[in-house]
Amino acid sequence: MGIKKLKGGSLSDAYHITNPYGEFVMKNVTRSREREYGFMRWYSQMKKQQRLHKLHPEYIPAISWITSESDPSIAELWMPYLKGYTDVKTILSTMNLTEGQIFKISKAIWRGFDAIHSNTYDAIKNAGELYYDEEIVQKMDDARTSDNQFDKFCHNESFDYHGQIVHGINNYWYDLQEYFYELKLPFEQDILGNPTLENSTH
Repeated sequence: MGIKKLKGGSLSDAYHITNPYGEFVMKNVTRSREREYGFMRWYSQMKKQQRLHKLHPEYIPAISWITSESDPSIAELWMPYLKGYTDVKTILSTMNLTEGQIFKISKAIWRGFDAIHSNTYDAIKNAGELYYDEEIVQKMDDARTSDNQFDKFCHNESFDYHGQIVHGINNYWYDLQEYFYELKLPFEQDILGNPTLENSTH
């Protein structure tokens, strides 16, 4: 049996495991510490993966099983290890690619995004307000509470950045709030996550 630690998160770990049943990726998370940012997010991502695999099995791997047998305070998610695959970030940072090869990679990524985004449904009224309050205001409040330097930075009316005067974030709160509170979406769609190079492979 072989175990190789992969990149995980602050509250979760990921491993490449080889055992008599095959090769798997196992992602685990604590069920007792910071549940909102740890287990609850891990669980919602698992359910999203389960749903998207049903819709797009060619892009999203299946979840083999979940368990907490080895440690009741830890939840484990197992899925097949995709042998021979390399994440896009590693390819772009370690290989000398031609413009044509990069274009093919980009086209393949957007083809996958288009497939996932093709699942649309009616937008929820005032969804922008909740997003702003939870994903912007709440996250900023958490960051400012936990980091005094960041809190001071946020209170700057303006500051010099490479010889240019930049207005502080407090100057933009009203415009930002107004944008999200007035946001009216004709529809919503499935998303995998932020379209970063790393998330493109998850």
